[in-house]
Amino acid sequence: MIKFEKITPGMTLYDVRKHKGFPLPQSSKWDTYPVYVKEIDSENRKVLASWNYNRDKWIPESRVCKYRAKEPLE
Repeated sequence: MIKFEKITPGMTLYDVRKHKGFPLPQSSKWDTYPVYVKEIDSENRKVLASWNYNRDKWIPESRVCKYRAKEPLE
């Protein structure tokens, strides 16, 4: 988890979620998605970011603060 004040434009955060779907023996229990921060709106406390290579979207502080600053090792 990361504090809102430490997020800067150009930063890559990581959304880590539990894997859903058909379990494969070689698959991981967790899925990791990159979140690319483009712009920060400090006044409204939200971030313009591209999640998992999709188009840019405004994400509120409550959701952004759940992302990780470093990519998990596994």
